[in-house]
Amino acid sequence: MGDLDRKHVDAWTISHALEFMAEHHEGQMDKCGEPYTWHPIRVALAVRAAGYPVDHQVVALLHDVLEDTKAKPTEVRAFFGPEILEAVDAITRRAGETYRQFIERCALHLVARVVKLYDIGDNSDPSRKHAGYPASRYAEALEFLERTYGLTLPRKPDPFSINLKPSGEPL
Repeated sequence: MGDLDRKHVDAWTISHALEFMAEHHEGQMDKCGEPYTWHPIRVALAVRAAGYPVDHQVVALLHDVLEDTKAKPTEVRAFFGPEILEAVDAITRRAGETYRQFIERCALHLVARVVKLYDIGDNSDPSRKHAGYPASRYAEALEFLERTYGLTLPRKPDPFSINLKPSGEPL
C-alpha cells in the first residue's frame, strides 16, 4: 500500500472512530459541564501531537466507550478489529477494581498505557478541575507510569517563554 493510500485509510479510520465515539457519547456532559466528546478528542489530539500512530489515536477516541456508554465489545471489534478492542478493553475499568489495580492492569498493554497517560493528563489539566477532583489519584497514577515504564507527559510550553517575534522582523 502506497503512502497516499495509507493516509486515506488512516483518515477514514480516525473519522470512523470519531463518529463512533460521538454517537455513543451523544448527550453526555463531563463534570465541568462540557460535552463529553471533547475529552476523548483532546486525548486523541495529544496522542497525535506526541507522534503516536493511528492505532493509538483511535484507542484514545474510543477509550471510554465500553465503560461509559452502551457500546459493546463486539461492535468495537467489528468496526476496528481485535487489536483496537484489546487496547480499549485494557483501558476499561472493571467493576470492583480499585483505581490502583486498574492502572496496573491497564499499563500492561502498550497502547492502553500510552493512552491512559494522556487521559490522565487531560483529566488533571488545572482548567478542568471540579468539585471532587481526585488530584492525588492522578498524581499517584502518573508517578507509577513514570517510575515503572518511564512514561511522562510532555511539559506544556510556558506562554511567557515563547518567542512571538516572527523571524527577521522587529517587534
